[in-house]
Amino acid sequence: MKYPISPEYGFYRHFKPPFGNMTMRLSQLVLKNSGRILKKDKALTIKECITNSNATIRIISPKAYENEILPCILFSHGGGFGFPACGYHYRLAASYAKKAHCTVAFVNYRLMPLYAYPVPLEDTLDALSYIVENAEKLLINSEKIAVYGDSAGGQLAAATAYLAKERYGIELRFQMLIYPVLDESMQTESMRLYCDTPVWNSKLNRRMWDFYFKNGREGYIPLLKADTDRYIPPAYIETAQFDCLHDEGVQYAEKLRGAGVGVILRQTEGTMHGFELYDCETTKKAVAERIDFMNKMFAE
Repeated sequence: MKYPISPEYGFYRHFKPPFGNMTMRLSQLVLKNSGRILKKDKALTIKECITNSNATIRIISPKAYENEILPCILFSHGGGFGFPACGYHYRLAASYAKKAHCTVAFVNYRLMPLYAYPVPLEDTLDALSYIVENAEKLLINSEKIAVYGDSAGGQLAAATAYLAKERYGIELRFQMLIYPVLDESMQTESMRLYCDTPVWNSKLNRRMWDFYFKNGREGYIPLLKADTDRYIPPAYIETAQFDCLHDEGVQYAEKLRGAGVGVILRQTEGTMHGFELYDCETTKKAVAERIDFMNKMFAE
């Protein structure tokens, strides 16, 4: 084994998905109904809403609190901006709703290859606007809204956190970024080292950015270089050890700390990108720590 990834992850230690037009389109067909697993969970209430940009939001709420006004997490899933949400994304969202006693607004933003930058970001921002405007109807506490994203979803969540107050006057409670995509320049040491790691690597990452910016990058904000003279919510940033994105997560944590933003940085060990695909002890520990943070931040 080239990388000492924990044997807990079994098959996924060797999984290297293809990334291109056909695989993105095929995955969107195969996984288009993956959200149905939520309806099997009798502890949840599920509603579907359509934003002004025609993105879909699944409103996931715990039935135990169905008549209460709850905090809300805007959830942007990963998938290189081209793969749709998988079952594990929905399982995580369900777990957060039940254990952090909150509503999860799960954004199904429009995907590549048909929709490149800035569409996924604008869909995510539009979803935030939607839940704020409809907070009373959705029983959401508009003063306790946070953003969450993994991988490409981490890029969308971080950019939304950066722009939220400027665009909508909203001070988000926190941002939770799980092995986020943050550096389009791809100049970090982990990008150099991890060019053939399982699930995701720097070769796939380069293809992703090429697809994402195929229509140009006008207005794009490179977060690692962006000014921090604005309100930026507290951050929980988590990295995977054998992941080309590792260093940019660490660098963003350091950048925010330098700007006086409260940051918790969790660097998981023995893990690769997308490690929550497998529900093992390392994954359970990481998810439990996230939920502890959510509960703490929503209680303040």
